[in-house]
Amino acid sequence: MELNRQRISRMQRLYLLCGVAVFCSALAYYFFWRFHLPWPGYLLETNNERLLAIHDLSRGSYPSFAFALSFGMMAIAIFRLHRVKASAAIFTIWSIGLLHEVTLGTYSSLDVFAGSCGALIALGLALHTGHGVISFDLSKHRYNRTEKWKFSALVIASATMATATSAYDPVNRSDCLEYDENDICVSQVTYARPVYITYTELRNAVRMSGPRELESVSRIYLYNSMLFINERNKGIHIIDNRFPATPERIGFIEIPGNTEISIRDDNLYADSYVDLVTLDLSNIENITEIARQESIFPYNSRQNIPGNIRLSGTIDSSIGVIVGYQ
Repeated sequence: MELNRQRISRMQRLYLLCGVAVFCSALAYYFFWRFHLPWPGYLLETNNERLLAIHDLSRGSYPSFAFALSFGMMAIAIFRLHRVKASAAIFTIWSIGLLHEVTLGTYSSLDVFAGSCGALIALGLALHTGHGVISFDLSKHRYNRTEKWKFSALVIASATMATATSAYDPVNRSDCLEYDENDICVSQVTYARPVYITYTELRNAVRMSGPRELESVSRIYLYNSMLFINERNKGIHIIDNRFPATPERIGFIEIPGNTEISIRDDNLYADSYVDLVTLDLSNIENITEIARQESIFPYNSRQNIPGNIRLSGTIDSSIGVIVGYQ
């Protein structure tokens, strides 16, 4: 019996130390990967720098795992390796974490999975190394007054860690383009694959189509009372402006990669990515391509790519021009 007590005492210390170590690792995670410590640490208003060189493989879920596991191991120690009492405390801790995850508007399936894994590991340890007969007769496993206080303190502590922790921002500072007033990243770099069209497709794409709504305006050119309005990388809107009070939409010239226009002697000159296209304006109802100078402009892989997009892989200009990303 004495040997058994000594064993329980040693195991108690071991579980308590391991629980504290795992708990401290969760706090260290907050210090290095998030801007604020969990409550009440965030009241200190300290902005922590992240580990820029190390990728967060847990994608923000490590604290959920570590808190569930650490409090579970502490519960095993507090209740002297008693299987049922420790298991009840572990289940309560897991339930509190799940409740806060669902009710606080920060639900993450990854966090729920991580917290469940931590609780299951703690539960497995409690059942494997603990003592006491497992029975559904709760009268056999009643907490005494001291154990009730310990149970309450453990539940409050676990609830504190589950509540009011700082939001997870998976953006590495080196990939962030814009921050808000709270130093939270609101615009980040996104990696995507380039989308090409072949040179053959590009050089057969210029055509006249019906009027369409203006989505954006890049260049406006007035010629013989006609407005030629460039919509960047898409083409040119044609508007009859002889009566400015009632302008009339005539049509739209589809020119992929068009950013600049110039008109002279009824000839419209427009860039189309790497080519220079010449269009005949003598018949405004039937504008046609009459000449093309191929590959006279530099190849620009980012002409149609937003600033927050980084193209992955090697750019192959022999395939064609890049018109988008996915």
